Amino acid sequence: MSDKTVISEYTKALAERAQAVEARAVERALEVLRDVCARRGRIFVMGNGGSAAIADHLAADFEKNAFPDGPRPRILSLSSQAAKILAYGNDIAFEGVFAEQLKGQGDKGDVAVMVSSSGNSPNIVRAVEMAKGLGMTVIGLSGFSGGKLKEMSDVSIHFECPMYEMTEDLHSMVCHLFVVGIREGSF
Repeated sequence: MSDKTVISEYTKALAERAQAVEARAVERALEVLRDVCARRGRIFVMGNGGSAAIADHLAADFEKNAFPDGPRPRILSLSSQAAKILAYGNDIAFEGVFAEQLKGQGDKGDVAVMVSSSGNSPNIVRAVEMAKGLGMTVIGLSGFSGGKLKEMSDVSIHFECPMYEMTEDLHSMVCHLFVVGIREGSF
């Protein structure tokens, strides 16, 4: 397959999937995020690999850009906490690296945003269980078949997409929709 064909097919498939975004789910996520920010609650975001990078990007953009004239939201990427991840992974289990952080910092009414292409990463599933046990709202971004994350999330934004790269592109788009949707109100 030529480079030109790969580019054309990838961008066409990405645009089709982007147009198929579950608008109601994104709107519901925006309602949840607006509410937690208004109450000065906390938002925790997390993911593995490329999803960790997306979680970090969301935390940075959301804190800096979502409320340019108001108080900054309280958002933290648990994926960027290297010392904690390594301590919990070494001393307890890698499956608990996010759940243990939530156990120490999460409260009822806070929000957890989970990013997972497969939706089945054991540390994400365990974090969802911890978040729910603490009374937090879970927003899940998933791809492929959605996995357990799709089923367990309070708000599920799922893209039926079999490719990691494209799923990550779509998740990045949703994170930007969160920032722009909060900042602009509606567009």
